[in-house]
Amino acid sequence: MTETGTSIGTPHYMSPEQATADKQITARSDVYSLASVLYEMLAGEPPHTGGSAQAIIMKIIAERAQPVEELRKSVPHNVAAALGKGLEKLPADRFGSAKAFADALADDRFTIVPAGAAGAAAVPTAGRTWIGNPRSIGLTAFAIAASALALWGWLRSPAPPSSIRYRIALTGQEIAPRLVGRDLALSPDGRTIVFSDTVGGERHLWIKTADRADAEVLTGTAGGRAPAFSPDGEWVAFIADGRLRKVPSAGGTAVTLADSANTENGPSVAWLENGTVAFNDPEYRVRVVDQDGGPVHTWTYDTAAVSIGGLPGGRGVLVGLCTSGCGITRLVTLDFESGDWAPLSDEGVRGWSLSDGRVVFVRPDGTVLAAPFDAGTRRFTSTPVPVLEGVRTTGSTADLALSHNGTLLFVPGGAATGGSRADVVWVDRTGAASPVDPGWSIRGWTRGGFAVSPDGTRLAIALIAAGHEDVWIKELDRGAESRLTFSDSVNFGPRWTPDGQAVTFLSGRAGNSDLYQRRADGTGTDSLVLDLETPILEALWSRDRQWLVLRLNSGNQDVRDIVALRPGQDSVPRPLLTAPWDETAPALSPDGRWLAYVSTETGRREVFVRPFPDVESGKWQITTGGGTSPVWAHSGRELFFVNGNQELVSQAVAAGATFQRGEQRVLFGIGAATYTDLNETYFDVSPDDRRFLMVRRNTADDADRSTTAVLVQHWLTDLRGERRANR
Repeated sequence: MTETGTSIGTPHYMSPEQATADKQITARSDVYSLASVLYEMLAGEPPHTGGSAQAIIMKIIAERAQPVEELRKSVPHNVAAALGKGLEKLPADRFGSAKAFADALADDRFTIVPAGAAGAAAVPTAGRTWIGNPRSIGLTAFAIAASALALWGWLRSPAPPSSIRYRIALTGQEIAPRLVGRDLALSPDGRTIVFSDTVGGERHLWIKTADRADAEVLTGTAGGRAPAFSPDGEWVAFIADGRLRKVPSAGGTAVTLADSANTENGPSVAWLENGTVAFNDPEYRVRVVDQDGGPVHTWTYDTAAVSIGGLPGGRGVLVGLCTSGCGITRLVTLDFESGDWAPLSDEGVRGWSLSDGRVVFVRPDGTVLAAPFDAGTRRFTSTPVPVLEGVRTTGSTADLALSHNGTLLFVPGGAATGGSRADVVWVDRTGAASPVDPGWSIRGWTRGGFAVSPDGTRLAIALIAAGHEDVWIKELDRGAESRLTFSDSVNFGPRWTPDGQAVTFLSGRAGNSDLYQRRADGTGTDSLVLDLETPILEALWSRDRQWLVLRLNSGNQDVRDIVALRPGQDSVPRPLLTAPWDETAPALSPDGRWLAYVSTETGRREVFVRPFPDVESGKWQITTGGGTSPVWAHSGRELFFVNGNQELVSQAVAAGATFQRGEQRVLFGIGAATYTDLNETYFDVSPDDRRFLMVRRNTADDADRSTTAVLVQHWLTDLRGERRANR
C-alpha cells in the first residue's frame, strides 16, 4: 500500500523535467540522475532530501542543491564544478551526454563560472592548496562516476518515472460534489488546474499552477463553468451566460464560439485534437464548433448527454448518457463522419481517451476501469479491468479529471448514491440546530429543494433511490417516510397546495418538464396540472390558489424567466420578468401582493421585490452585496434571504397595501456545511416563523467533506502495469 505523499520508486534521482511530467525527456535528464547518484556517493546523501516524495519533488523543482564542497571539503574544484553543471535545473545548462560529464570529472582544468550554479565551486585562485594530488582525486572521481553510471543504469532501468501521489487543496474550502467532475480541467501537461468556484456570490474560473500555492481568478471568465484546455494548453474553453467561450490560459478577453450551451445541470466541454470544440446544449444534445467559431453541428440521442470526452484525432467523442434522474448511466461513442452512436459500456459514468490508446472510465460505484480502445471500430480490444477504486461519484458525475499525458486528479469517497449523506435539521433564530429525526439521514436528495406543509407536520422532498428520482413525504419530526411518485422518469421540485392536501411536482415523463399533482397521502393517481411547450423549472401557488407562478427555461440556462398563469382562465402564461438577464427563486407573499425574486441585472445575484401581479408598478432592491433564496415569513412581516456573506438575514416588512421596508437583521451564518443553491431556495420556515428547516452535510461523513483532492503524476506508469496503482 502506498500512502498519500509517498513515491513508488526513488524520487531522489529524478530530474526536474521528470518531476513535472514534461513530455520532452532527453539524455540530459539521465545526466542529472547520474550526477545525483555521484553526489550521494561523495556527500553521503542525495542532493535533495525530505520527509515525503512530495517534499523531495518540490525541492528538485524549486531549490538548488547545497554545493558538494560544503559537505566534503576534499572534493576537487573540477569535480564540484562538473556536479554543479550536471545538477542544473534547465536541461540545456547540463552536459549533453554522460561521456561529456565523465570527461569533465577526469579533467582537473574543468570549471564553470555561472552565478550561483548548484554545487559549483568558485573559480580556483592562486595559492589554493589541495590535500593530496588533485589529478589523482579527479581520476578517483571519474572511477566513482563510472560506478555511479553502472548503478544508475540499474536504478533507472527502462521503466518510466514512478507515480507520485499527494493531496492538494483547491480553495481551502470543502470540495463540493461534482466540482472536479464537471467544473475542473487539467492542462495537457498536467501542471495547471482550472476550476469554477463562486466567491461572494460571483462565479469565475480560477487557475492554479504548479509553481503557485494559491489559485487566482482567470480574468475574462465571469460566470464560467465546465472548463476545457486546448490541446496545446494555450486556451481554455468554458460555458458562461448560455454561450461557449474561450479565453487565453493566461487570462484576457473571452471570445464567444457558439450560443445555446448548457450551464446548469451537467454542462460539459471537450476541446478535440482536430481543433474543434464539443459541448452539450440545454436539451443535452452534442454540439460541435470550430475552435475559431463558425457553423455549429448538432447530434441528438434519445437520452441526455451529460459528459463529453474526445476520441483520438477528433473524429468523435465519448458521451456519458443519463436516464431516470441519472440513476442509470451508460457510455457510448459518437462518430462525427457517419453520425453513428455505438454502445461502449452499460455502467460508465464518464470516459477519457489517453495518449497511449487506452480509454478509462468510471463506474457509478467509484471504480475506475481501463482497456485498449480501437478507434476504427470504436470498441474495446480487451475486457476493461479495474485500475483504481474509491473515486467519489454523485449521480452521473465522477469527481475525477485526467490530462492527456496521464496526470490524474480525484476526490476519494466512493459512490454517494446520488449525493452526499446529509441531515435535515431545524435551526432557530440564534443559529442553534437540532436534527428533525436523529435516526434519519438522506442521500441522493435532488433538484427543486423541499417544502414544509402549511401545518408544519410533513416534509415533501425529492430523493434518488434505487435509480429513480421521486418525491417522498416525511412525517415531522420522527414519523414515517413514504414514497409519493412512482414513474420511471424524473420527478422533482415538490410544493404543497395551499390547503396541504396535495403536492405539486415537476416530471419529465412526457419528454418535457411539466407540472403534476398528487394527494399527499398517496391515494389516487398523478394528475397533469400544466403542460407548456417551454420546460417548467419551478412552480408555486398563491395562497388563494388563483395564481400559479412559474420559472421557465427560456432556452438559455443563464436567462430564465418568471411568468404567471390563472388556471382555468388564462390560455397562455402572462410574462412577469422576462428581461435579458437571469431571474430565479420566485416567492409570493402570504397575502399575494408582493413577488420576491433573484435577478442578475446588476451583474451579480441580488434579491428584489415587485408588486404582484402588476410587476411594472414598483420595484425595490433588497440586497446590495449579493443575495439569494428569498422566503416570506407566514406573518408576511418578514422576508428572509441569504446574503453574499452566506448569512441568513431578516428584512422587516410593514404589512399593508404598500411595500414598506424596515431594518435588516443578520440572524446567523449558515455555514459551509449547509446546502444552498444560486437558483432555488434550500430552506423553509416553520408555521410560527421561529425555526428554519435546512439540510446540512453529515459531519461524520468524512469522505464527502474532503477539502483536498489526490493528484497522481505519471499515472500511466501504473496503468501500463510497470507499477501497481494504490487501491
